[in-house]
Amino acid sequence: MKDNLFLYTLFKNNLMKQSILLFILLACFSFTASAQLTEMPNLIANDIEGNTVNIYDDYLDQGKPVMVHFMASWNPWDEFVFESGAFQEFYSLYGPDGLDVVGLVSYEIDSSTNDIELYGNGNQGEYNYVDNSNWPIINEVEPLWGLDTFGVNAMPSFALICPNGDVTCSSTCNPMFPANILTNWTYEEILNLNGLVDFYELNCGIDLPDANIAGYTTFDSDNCDLILDNDMIATKVVFDDGTGSPRVTYSYPGGAYEYTLPDGTYDLTYESISPLFEICEQEAQITINGDTLTDVNAIFDPIIDCPAIYMEVVPWITRPCEVPSYFAAAVCNGGPIPYNGGTYTLQLEPGATIDTIVPMINYNYDSVTGVFTADVDTLEAFDCFYFYFLYENPCSVEAGDTLCFSSFIDLSGIDAACQVYNQGQVDVCIEVTGSYDPNDKTGLTRGETENNYIEAGTELEYLIRFQNTGSDTAFTVRIEDQLSDQFEVTSVRPILASHDYKMSIEEGQIEFLFEDILLVDSFKNEPESHGFVKFAVTLKDDLAPSEEIFNSAAIYFDANDPIITNNFKYTIFPIDFVEEIELKSLAVFPNPANEMIQLSTDMLGDKKVTILNVDGRVTNVTTMFEGDKANVDISRLIPGIYFIQIENEVGEKSEVKRVVKL
Repeated sequence: MKDNLFLYTLFKNNLMKQSILLFILLACFSFTASAQLTEMPNLIANDIEGNTVNIYDDYLDQGKPVMVHFMASWNPWDEFVFESGAFQEFYSLYGPDGLDVVGLVSYEIDSSTNDIELYGNGNQGEYNYVDNSNWPIINEVEPLWGLDTFGVNAMPSFALICPNGDVTCSSTCNPMFPANILTNWTYEEILNLNGLVDFYELNCGIDLPDANIAGYTTFDSDNCDLILDNDMIATKVVFDDGTGSPRVTYSYPGGAYEYTLPDGTYDLTYESISPLFEICEQEAQITINGDTLTDVNAIFDPIIDCPAIYMEVVPWITRPCEVPSYFAAAVCNGGPIPYNGGTYTLQLEPGATIDTIVPMINYNYDSVTGVFTADVDTLEAFDCFYFYFLYENPCSVEAGDTLCFSSFIDLSGIDAACQVYNQGQVDVCIEVTGSYDPNDKTGLTRGETENNYIEAGTELEYLIRFQNTGSDTAFTVRIEDQLSDQFEVTSVRPILASHDYKMSIEEGQIEFLFEDILLVDSFKNEPESHGFVKFAVTLKDDLAPSEEIFNSAAIYFDANDPIITNNFKYTIFPIDFVEEIELKSLAVFPNPANEMIQLSTDMLGDKKVTILNVDGRVTNVTTMFEGDKANVDISRLIPGIYFIQIENEVGEKSEVKRVVKL
């Protein structure tokens, strides 16, 4: 399974081979253009899947231009090409699975590289090029195309071959035919969808239809100048034609986005996921007329220099003992400056055991207390620390129980003025399931009583789970979720997913598209056959009392008929509902803690503190309130989970807080 958080960051591999004679390209490069080849070279080879790639028969003879990307698996700059997402997006739109009008091939030029290493499993690096590409990769024993034909002397190198024989080659290769320098191309321009489209169109004289709007979102702290390196992923892009059904998409790695729109005029707006930015440049309105590609970019300016840590916790599949459960978690920085790292703590059910964790990270786990800790390194803007694991619950856990999970992140290194923008604790609860439909939908926002009563205007979080229970690998998974008019369509917020995907909204229908997911079937590998996506959407605030809200999803595996999930129901509070006594707020810091914790509450008057262990027994601790705060000495408590609640002299109670004693 690919390690990914919704369009956030891919784990980087900076391993570099030392003995290779070719040098790594470290700067921007220009491109050279040749006259027509006097004699076309031999461009036939087998890709690592065993398929024959014939540049002439497959592409040029059919009028399709083809680009060859010369690479080395150990080269971090080639990894950066794949991580940009531009080539995957371009090939999906215009390659064989899209309009089928262009070609793209990667050619491993280091003859010592084997096929296994291109999957990230060898000594040449850990990056998985194969599963992160949707175009052919060639790995010949001798780099005939590279050195003998195109004279490649650095990676990455690119050669664009047109059907008429014209060739455009990067300056890092010296083809064995005449060439002229074309100076207006730079390295960055080819690593986004617009640049690739322009590159093919201008150099081969072709027209690439249908992708009629594309751009990127970025931020820059110096007078809103455009800096491509500061990409803003997960930026919402809304196209509104005034019909009441706006179309929505999000920027993905590299900050790029694209959308296909019918002809018309649209109001265009961008929304950052972070309150620390404001937009400083955008085109407010666009007109689409035919297939002309419109390049529209947005620049944001940081207005507050703070990191903005937020966490996601997804108890993906929660089962009783002796069968595997699944858990995914992420810590992300949505602010413009780095988070300098700290300890991440996750509280599982005491007695749970961890079987497998992906990716391999340094962590500590105490199965007696259920406390999991890991060190989070520096997170740059929009970087994430992400992992998932298989585990087993203790046999005291039964189907129908509700388990709650808490995650904590160390915010002590963040300035006090920035604390308000950072999330130090996240709790989520879910019901334990025995046998269940592996393709289902769950509402993670907890409502009151078994009717799931909620208020109008509430943001609801949904989890869609899917599993390939067929007899072969699924190459594409598509999920369609039709929202009723009870939801605010433009409020949809992507949260977390098991694999790379793209999301779009049209006429109230959300589409999650997992391209090239390569989801193995459950008979070959049950743990790897699962996937999920989690998102949030807000209800309209004018819904009537007792109104019911239903939502389901359709899951498509390749070209098969859809699997329709269960219809999850929420209900707006009825008029005669008797609400429980309102609980006062309670804050606990730090959490987890070793010796002292500080309690803070809005409760007035004399107060007493009750601390219970997991068995429900009251513990004796020293507490001294001064106004609305109290310091509590927990140094004598044994490590584990405790629950704290405050009550005052008139019977008011605070909410119950879970505390982890390390």
